[in-house]
Amino acid sequence: MKKVIALLIAVCMVFALAACGAQPAPAPAPAASDAKTEAPAASDAKTEAPAAAPDKVYTLRLATQVAQPNPLANSAYRFAEDVAAKTNGQVKVDVYPSNQLGDYTSVFEELDLGTIDLAWISASSAFNPMIDVQGIPYIFENWDQARAIWLDQDGFLFKTYKEANESYGNQNVLVMGVVPGGFLGICIAKDTKVDYSNADMFAPSVAKKDLLIRNPSMDVAAMIVNGLGFNSFNLSWSELYNALQTGVVNGAYGAGAGTVYTDLRDVVSAFYDFRYLMEMMAMYASKSSLDKLPADLAQIVVDCAVAEQYLAFDEYEEFEKEGYQQLLDYGIDVIYPTDEEMAAMAAEMRDIVWPQLYDLFGEDTMTGIRAQVEGLK
Repeated sequence: MKKVIALLIAVCMVFALAACGAQPAPAPAPAASDAKTEAPAASDAKTEAPAAAPDKVYTLRLATQVAQPNPLANSAYRFAEDVAAKTNGQVKVDVYPSNQLGDYTSVFEELDLGTIDLAWISASSAFNPMIDVQGIPYIFENWDQARAIWLDQDGFLFKTYKEANESYGNQNVLVMGVVPGGFLGICIAKDTKVDYSNADMFAPSVAKKDLLIRNPSMDVAAMIVNGLGFNSFNLSWSELYNALQTGVVNGAYGAGAGTVYTDLRDVVSAFYDFRYLMEMMAMYASKSSLDKLPADLAQIVVDCAVAEQYLAFDEYEEFEKEGYQQLLDYGIDVIYPTDEEMAAMAAEMRDIVWPQLYDLFGEDTMTGIRAQVEGLK
């Protein structure tokens, strides 16, 4: 019996020793200095903490019909930079120049549909004949007066133009402002001899019907050409170069000095600075696109457009001066009216042409514009 008990005790001792041998040895504790090195200091922890999630970035597409260095394109890019800065990068405006998103008529329709967000483009009266109020001649005679008329968004002309654009289709187009395209004149073909003094050229009462002057197919344009004493001839811009070169027409309405230099300089000999009107490009936004932005960001977009107008006017005035000089450097005569001739021509054209416009625009519109013009004096 004693042997059995002794054997059982021996077995238990074996199992006990085996269990003790299976326990792993504890890892050595790190030295105090090592533990301190690996733990991030308070300043390090603050730096390495994940930053707050960035605000959502909204991307808008802006279409325009020209490329840099044209001031219209410059204006679009400058606007995009201003929007990015004022929204701290939350609104990104991608500019698509040179009709990349379509010509100005198709872009306008896409603005109304909400498939394009913004556009710096010509306004077409095909969508509303009242848009042609911008083509009424001699509303102003110089750049300062142009600013006073067009940059007054509470003024009669801007409000009429804005309402005419915004009433189309789904009424989803917003006019935020305008970009100038410069004063327009009349260029004369190289092989055309002008037998009139400068004073007579700038006098509407002097008939110059032997000079056939191209105008686009617009009632107001033909009224202006005929009112200035010339003979009007409807012709598209695409046909103009060849028509000037071959003598089909003696000159052309519808271009400023810069455009004459870039497009027609090899087929013209003179540019008369009639300044009958200034072409305007609209700064459009799709209302539905703005509605997708937080209200404060949408307001910044509109405010940036309004502010950009002033920069665009300043830039285009300088661009126009460069255009005159380019024509002169190329050997093309540039003929300016005197201040007295300009004032007399403007007054006479208002008497000749404006009465014809009552049927087009209505008495209330013409009365309102007359009142605004009187306010410039």
